Amino acid sequence: MAGEWRARPLGPLPWPAPFLRWLFRRVAVTYGHIVVPAADFMSAGRAQAARAMLRVLQPPTSGVAPAPLGLLPEARNSPDRSLQRPDRSIGRLLLHLCRGSIPVLPAAVCEVEGALTVTFGPPVSLEPLRAAGDEAADAALDEVMLAVARLLPPSMHGAYAGQAAGGGR
Repeated sequence: MAGEWRARPLGPLPWPAPFLRWLFRRVAVTYGHIVVPAADFMSAGRAQAARAMLRVLQPPTSGVAPAPLGLLPEARNSPDRSLQRPDRSIGRLLLHLCRGSIPVLPAAVCEVEGALTVTFGPPVSLEPLRAAGDEAADAALDEVMLAVARLLPPSMHGAYAGQAAGGGR
């Protein structure tokens, strides 16, 4: 989960960042979430969050499947509520977390006829994209985000509008 909100006023005043960091950490501990620092300059905290995600995905010694890990790749809201292309670093993170063998289960969360709806799509394998580098990260990111776009109403396809044809609600 995000470590704080940035540029979100509370009436005429901005939320104090130290308070939000404290509050979000408390929520994370309570619900078992991993906090990802919002600021790009907090690279040590972001690396720590990535290591925590990898620990979640490690299979237990008992042979049981690893625990699921939810990831909101956009890490921000768009003004028109449509999908935006996340930063390439998210593609790198997906490849690193999946290591090619763990499938990604795309999910879309949106409001449909006044009700909050979560729709899951078929698993996406990043196995063919195991190579490192920017091209593989971009391909992994686009494959996962396109799978999410196909689960959303067409008006929310955003950056994936022409490519998600045939999917949607």
